[in-house]
Amino acid sequence: MGRMDREPHRSLDPQERATRLANEMLEALERSSEYDEEVRAIAFVYPNIGRGGIGLHGARYEGDVERAVADALQSVQALLQSVGKDLATFEVPIGGQG
Repeated sequence: MGRMDREPHRSLDPQERATRLANEMLEALERSSEYDEEVRAIAFVYPNIGRGGIGLHGARYEGDVERAVADALQSVQALLQSVGKDLATFEVPIGGQG
């Protein structure tokens, strides 16, 4: 199985080009004069070839993927609302449990 065929997974060490690029974007954020420890960010990177990658930055995201998903959905909702659309979300249990 090649690198592009791997299942999505979480790692502290970027494994693919898109996640390395996302990580570099987030490292640049730390160099900003506006940066402080309360800042959290999500970087989505989609190269022309291959699949995309996501980088997470901020203490609130450590061990809390759900918080990152909620922030990402809130941002997508704001983007859609800026063009006159909306987004509705709800949780669906995996495997029929819940």
